[in-house]
Amino acid sequence: MNNRITKIFIYTLSLTVFFGAVMFISDDDYLADNLHLVIEMPDSSKDELDGYIAHAITQKVIPEEDKEYVKAYILSDQEKVKIKMRLKGDWTDHLTYGHPSYRIKINGKYNFHSLKEFSIQHPRTRNFLHEWIIHHLAEEEDLLTTKYGFETVKIGEDVYQYYAYEEHFAKQLLERRNRREGPILKMDESTTWDLLAQGYEQNAMDDLPYFEASQIAAFKEGRTMENASLNQAFSEGQKLLQHFKDGTAPIDEIFDVDQLAKFYVLMELSGSNHGLRWHNRRFYYNPITQKLEHIIYDVVPHSKTEDWNVNFIERRMKSGAVAIPFNFDARIFLNRKFKKRYLFHLNRMTTDFYYDEKVKELWPELSKHHYNLKAIHPDYSFDPNVYKKHIVSLRDGKEALKNFWDAVIEKRDDSHYWQRELTYVERSDSLFAPSIGVVALPSVADSGYGYHVLLENYHVNGAVVIGYGFKEISDTVFLREPIRLNGYRTAADTATIHTNLKPDYFVYQVSNLPKQKQRVNVNNWEKPTGETTRMMLKSGFDKDSDHYTIQENKLVFDHDVTLSNLLLIPAEYQVLVLPGVTIKFEKTGGLIICGSISAIGEPNLPIQFIGVDKTNNGLTVLEANYCKLSHVIFDGLSNLDYGRWELTGALSIYQTPTKMDNVVVLNNHSEDAINLIRCSFRASHIMVSNTYSDGIDLDFCRGKMTGVNIQHTGNDAIDLSGSIVTLTNVKISHSGDKGISGGEGSVISLKNIEVSDAITGVVSKDATVIFGEEITVKQVEFGTGAFCKKAEYGPAIVSLGNYKLENQQNDYLLDKGSVILVNDAQEIGQKILNIDSLYAPFEK
Repeated sequence: MNNRITKIFIYTLSLTVFFGAVMFISDDDYLADNLHLVIEMPDSSKDELDGYIAHAITQKVIPEEDKEYVKAYILSDQEKVKIKMRLKGDWTDHLTYGHPSYRIKINGKYNFHSLKEFSIQHPRTRNFLHEWIIHHLAEEEDLLTTKYGFETVKIGEDVYQYYAYEEHFAKQLLERRNRREGPILKMDESTTWDLLAQGYEQNAMDDLPYFEASQIAAFKEGRTMENASLNQAFSEGQKLLQHFKDGTAPIDEIFDVDQLAKFYVLMELSGSNHGLRWHNRRFYYNPITQKLEHIIYDVVPHSKTEDWNVNFIERRMKSGAVAIPFNFDARIFLNRKFKKRYLFHLNRMTTDFYYDEKVKELWPELSKHHYNLKAIHPDYSFDPNVYKKHIVSLRDGKEALKNFWDAVIEKRDDSHYWQRELTYVERSDSLFAPSIGVVALPSVADSGYGYHVLLENYHVNGAVVIGYGFKEISDTVFLREPIRLNGYRTAADTATIHTNLKPDYFVYQVSNLPKQKQRVNVNNWEKPTGETTRMMLKSGFDKDSDHYTIQENKLVFDHDVTLSNLLLIPAEYQVLVLPGVTIKFEKTGGLIICGSISAIGEPNLPIQFIGVDKTNNGLTVLEANYCKLSHVIFDGLSNLDYGRWELTGALSIYQTPTKMDNVVVLNNHSEDAINLIRCSFRASHIMVSNTYSDGIDLDFCRGKMTGVNIQHTGNDAIDLSGSIVTLTNVKISHSGDKGISGGEGSVISLKNIEVSDAITGVVSKDATVIFGEEITVKQVEFGTGAFCKKAEYGPAIVSLGNYKLENQQNDYLLDKGSVILVNDAQEIGQKILNIDSLYAPFEK
């Protein structure tokens, strides 16, 4: 058979894989003119995709059965790269605008614009440049958003097209936005698309509980289930999202309210409520804060008239009762903390200066994309002034919004104000949507053996569960007594069944289709119920404890105390620890501080935090106004590990301006002695000794550290990820792995550094750049190293001057494309290192 080949090349691959050859190119126009996405696809794959496209066009939406992956290739300058691709999108506009939309997964070490999984789609599907602008504004506001851009694409014998590309929901999205890996959640939207596929209009869905039936799901479900930490985090995130869906917890306990406020302002600026629809929302569960953050994508800004969605909040509050799928907006708007932060950010983001500065920054790239789009779509024209008009409208309405908002909260401080109560009725027709039927959820068996399965019926007609089965066995196990579930009225009728083995699916019938057997798979997770660990700890705070005194908003530790339980101090309190005070943590004792902390000891009266046993929960500071530590000793602490809340540092500080001097951390039992995350900091005279794993771990930080002494670490002495940091006057000895390790695009400046008795002295990885002067490395296996561990980042650079290397086995570790420059002698890696083998001894 003559195999027809469709070609797609990706020239960008040479930038990351063969970095050494192009790393110093800085001509943006050259890159713009030469970066193309071009694919190679076998005949069988193309025929399969053509069949899916033909079938999907006959439908109102693209059904799931038409989203099967096919094999294809990307061609770099050197070799073929295996990929998988499928149709992408919900509506058939992704197929009818001129060229189809695709989801692409890249295998191996290659990436496209630092992406391993992404979509390409006609720019019209997201209203051309408008989506790109909103994504850039989201980045500027430190909101989570998918990477979004434009690229020239050639598929097969087709002419080059100018596609929009967008990354998928994976850990790279979080890392790029300086977030620690955590699950990404959604309310399953299959209930919506099931009805649309059967001819329902969106405004006529209220006679079926399609929102109530939607289950809370995770992206990358397989990885989330297999990874214990992600699985645990997903369980907590599910609880928060269920509270949001049901309206059973305060919004500020569910969301990072400041992020939430900026998200809603940005949706206002976009002139569209597309991104606010419940089935379009995506959520990141932050495992550090135990709160949710929205991820901005699929906004389709200014897709209708210029003022279509101006003052959405005011219009929603004036609209009165709405159907259940929309009333969670009301719960948000009635939250006083949200209102305060929203008005603050609305005031800031609707100034002329704000918009003019953003447009000025974006204009060169925006103009380039506009030129390319008009070359392919001559009728397209972008008017940047539409945002100006929109901002003026929002700004002019701010005072009226505030006054109306105050009045609504004063009179209607009740989330049920906007909820239209619905009682669903039985149907006489044969309508049935599989996703709005019986749901099977695993449950813990009280007896300790076997399995419990919770059955819920969301179909408006009655259902009879007649049996269950297993994937390995084709026959259904029929129940002696079928389980009858009433139709959905105001809530799902439920029943629990006990089985000896865990079933994979259940079989049932619905009363309006009595001759048909329906099948539902058992969900991978239990039904989310109860409070998160943070919620439980917050509710347990005692204002009248003998451990401290409270003076207005100040909480003072003025005498020695022993804490036997983990204590979370709410954000409204400033914590003061007086000189000479010793705080002991025994059993599950520990501190989580959410407001601010000032622990200022004196040389002869140091403050001490002492872990009596290994079960303590250490000290954690979360999103505080400031953290000031001086002359403080931490001895024998473990990390926060309570309920389903786990961090890594004996001293963990998150998103808090931090100043430390004369701080000592000894004998900790945690992964990190000190872990700073998303902090700006200044630190001097820091000592870490005898730590289980890393000494100092800096994730997504900015700051300076001087006068550091680190001894006897089980792993890296100083580990930096995504950080810009200056380290001076640092002495490291007896490190179990690397003396100083930088990764994930860090920029690190070193001066007067001494590393002895380590495996590797100074290591740069994953697009990190390390510059250093006066560096001494001795008694190591490798003096320095530069390599790529994560394909989405690329090669690394180490440049060290006045560098002394003594008693080493090898000079360096150098991966292909990475660069080591030592005392003016440069080496560019020519061979690919086996990175996995380097890390194998440290894998748990």
